Formats: sequence, structure tokens, C-alpha cells
Amino acid sequence: MADSPLNGSTDGAAVRRRAFRQALGDGVVAALFSYWEEKAAGAEMPARSAIDPIEIPHLLSTLYILEPLGDGAFRFRLAGTGVRGLFNAEVTGRRVDEVLTTPELRENAQRSYETLMRERRPWLTRTEYELKGGESVHYRRLALPLGADGVVERILGAFEIEEEAPAAKPFHLILPEVARVLDRREIAG
Repeated sequence: MADSPLNGSTDGAAVRRRAFRQALGDGVVAALFSYWEEKAAGAEMPARSAIDPIEIPHLLSTLYILEPLGDGAFRFRLAGTGVRGLFNAEVTGRRVDEVLTTPELRENAQRSYETLMRERRPWLTRTEYELKGGESVHYRRLALPLGADGVVERILGAFEIEEEAPAAKPFHLILPEVARVLDRREIAG
């Protein structure tokens, strides 16, 4: 079996897994990763049927499940209220490339999800945005493979936003205020 952070086969894999876990922080995405690991029970990834959103009610609002489509696109199969709020729209049943409003967001999401599909590993995107008023917003998006026999059938994801500005706003209202991306890191689990 290849050296993989998921199978813990080497000290290097354990170090990468610890670094990945640290990058998750201690919020929603970290809690989802712990749940996913528990459901994987040592396997490469849990089956879609192993995931029961009812077991993680504290995460429901930020959860989404994507279905890979045959043309390389992805469709939202499930989207929590926070995900709908993020986009200010109902996204369940819609394609990711229809929902994301800028080419940069679409390309970043597409690259992340394609990499997850190919590598069958968790994928974390951390972005720090500077707003026009000087405040900064930190965004984390975690995407996790679901499937069996080395085939990713769905992607389970969640996001969290930390904002320095005093009044938290939905992401669709923050985006027009972005002056620049200060930092973006993509980390495989």
C-alpha cells in the first residue's frame, strides 16, 4: 500500500496527518473531520451510507454533499442553511459552477474537488481576504471523499468563516468588499 496519511503506514504520514489536523483549527471543519475519520474506521474513506447528518446536528448548517457528474462538474445534493446563506440562494440541485460568482472561485473549487477525486484524500482550502476597509476574513473549506473500492461517489464538505469586522456578514455580502487575497493555502490530508 502506498504511503498515505490515511493509513498511517509511516512516521511521515503521521506527521502529515498531525499537520493537517492542526491546519483545521478547532471549529466546524475540525469537528467534521473527526466525524469523517470515525466513520472511515481506518479505511481510505467512509461509504456515503455511513454518513448520517442526524448524528451531527451541530454541523448541519455548514454541511454540503456534492455529487460528481460525468462531465467533470459537481452538483449540490444537500446544502445546509449556512451554505444557502453563504450564497444567498438555494443551491441544492444546482451545479457548483452555476453557484460560484467569480471565475477565481469557480477555478479554485474545481481544482480542489478534482484533486480530491483523483487523490481520494481530504482537502482543506484556507483563504485570508483583506477587505476594502482593512479588516480581514479567514475562510476554511473542508472537502472529504465518500465512496468505496477506491471510487469517490460523493464529497462531504463544510466551511467556516472568521471575520475581524465587528458585524459578521454572509459571504455573498463580504465578496464585493474584498480588496485582495492575502493568503491561500490548499492542504491535502
